[in-house]
Amino acid sequence: MKRRIDIQALRGLAVLFVLLDHFDIPGFDHGYLGVDIFFVISGFLISKLIAGHLIEERFQIGDFFFRRAKRLLPAAYVTIFFTYIGSIYFLNSVEMSALLSQVAAAVTFVINFALRSQTGYFDVAAESKPLLHMWSLAVEEQFYILFPLFLIVVRRRYWLPVIGALLLLSLALCLWWSKVAPLNAFYLLPSRAWELLIGVAGGLAPSRFTHAKFTKHLYWPALVLVLIVPLLPTTFPHPGLDALLVCMGTVLLLLNKVESPHAARALWPLAKTGDWSYSLYLVHWPLVVFLSGAFVVDVPISARIFTMLLAFVFAILLHCFVEEPFRHIPKFNFKFLGAMFGAALLLVVVQALSAHYSNSRFDFVFDRRPNFGFDRECDSYTFSDREKCRTGPKPETL
Repeated sequence: MKRRIDIQALRGLAVLFVLLDHFDIPGFDHGYLGVDIFFVISGFLISKLIAGHLIEERFQIGDFFFRRAKRLLPAAYVTIFFTYIGSIYFLNSVEMSALLSQVAAAVTFVINFALRSQTGYFDVAAESKPLLHMWSLAVEEQFYILFPLFLIVVRRRYWLPVIGALLLLSLALCLWWSKVAPLNAFYLLPSRAWELLIGVAGGLAPSRFTHAKFTKHLYWPALVLVLIVPLLPTTFPHPGLDALLVCMGTVLLLLNKVESPHAARALWPLAKTGDWSYSLYLVHWPLVVFLSGAFVVDVPISARIFTMLLAFVFAILLHCFVEEPFRHIPKFNFKFLGAMFGAALLLVVVQALSAHYSNSRFDFVFDRRPNFGFDRECDSYTFSDREKCRTGPKPETL
């Protein structure tokens, strides 16, 4: 497909939102909505690609999966490998043990299930999980496995009606799970599919809709939504109304192709960031985790900004020397798939050895044990005169 600079700019905007949020830059506490922008873009592009090939009767599902593998796996595996090295120095034994299960799940793109059983995304413990961010890649890959099969099995004239029904069903499940099972709502494909399906609906929309006047008139309101909602969100749980507004704004921007040379030049910095967005997304969160582990007190903003700039350096290197070379492998190659399978096994083995090595010198579980004072009952945010927390019947010093 021909490269669209406005889509790359949207990717750049999305990854910047995520980085500014995760590095705790003031004013961007809801930058995680950038992930929702990515979901819509993925659904939009993948639907146009597969549908176009199916209509031309040249879609090959094996070739499709091979393209996804060479696009995603090499950079992800290199990131995981270097994450090991940092984990040895910045994680304790319990965190290293949890990382082992994350690695095994990450290389098979089911890490969203593993993380769902370990922690909530917004819990404090999330800051000790260097592969936490790969949950969104797992959701996308699970969608990529199912979606081509859907387009193959369902007749073309029923594509949009069935997609619309699935979109509403997924959204309803998301809203229900947000109340009764928030981790399910956040991590699992059934409650996140509606975001990808909004992009799919835009990608498969007939041309008379994409070229309609009202679609053109909605461009600027859509841009305002995408820019403002992550900065001034509602109070509803996530994923919810904020994600819906951002997703609707994103798909409207995608339907309004930007073709002006002047606009293209203005979007170039964001578009270039969009070119690096996958690598940036991969490398940034391990750095956030290691930065948190390096400081006993709150991380100063100067350190956060420096590390965020360092993420750009690592991302550009990863993009240029890993992502791009593998991306341009010309055709289906069993040697490549065998190498990726071997690399996945090697990553799990190396992580197991790393976890063992990290346990061999220090018992971080003991060293970091909580100090409750006289008794566990004394560890409270609200003062209460408990008998176990006194040194005598009439203490004079608090």
